[in-house]
Amino acid sequence: MRNILSGLVLFLVISLQGCDTSKRSTLKIATSANMNFVMRELVQEFNKETSIECDIILSSSGKLYHQIKEGAPYDVFVSADMKYPQQLFEEGKTLKSPDIYTKGTLVAWTIKPIELRNMDDIFSASIHKIGIANPKTAPYGVAAISAIHEVFGTNLDEKLVYGESISQITRYVHSGSVDVAFTSLFIANSPSLKNVGHWVKVPNELYPKINQGAVVIKGNDEENAQLFLNWLMSKKGQDIIASFSN
Repeated sequence: MRNILSGLVLFLVISLQGCDTSKRSTLKIATSANMNFVMRELVQEFNKETSIECDIILSSSGKLYHQIKEGAPYDVFVSADMKYPQQLFEEGKTLKSPDIYTKGTLVAWTIKPIELRNMDDIFSASIHKIGIANPKTAPYGVAAISAIHEVFGTNLDEKLVYGESISQITRYVHSGSVDVAFTSLFIANSPSLKNVGHWVKVPNELYPKINQGAVVIKGNDEENAQLFLNWLMSKKGQDIIASFSN
């Protein structure tokens, strides 16, 4: 009988350990495309401290919102705005309302040998194609079209080339498909791109503030997702984000 009880105890211990291990499953972090390079460094450092593995799913904030709304099994949503995470909160999809984890900066970027010192230079005859992310799904696309219309009205609309997300706009720049692109400072100032071409900041008054929000999605690995969100908001997480915007 004692042997049987010992065996049952061992079985229960192993079973419980298995349950605990399942809580350490890979976190799925739905990430707006403008945070691509920042998020890679964030999850690398988070993993060093916690041993929690993370998968980064990149897309425009609007597309990620619709995927989460339809039941995509993501744990954390790191958006390029507050609109989409706030909508998920109001729809009961998140643990709580979104935290503002950073504020974004819009830049005009080119890798071509053209003069780009300020917004006025974008009206140059040497600039034929201007890349922006789709304003319907990408917050930086909203910011870009706002800035362009504020300065030029609709005079440049025929030159606009739309990409699904900031990531696609980055590819357009590298391939030479566009002469200038409006993108995030987090992209243009990333270690792998900061010395590629040149960029100028778009004056803040030309576009709405880009407050970027993050939320934990209900129903998956909520415990570790909250751990990641807390780490994102910590001094260490904030210092990493700041290093991409200096």
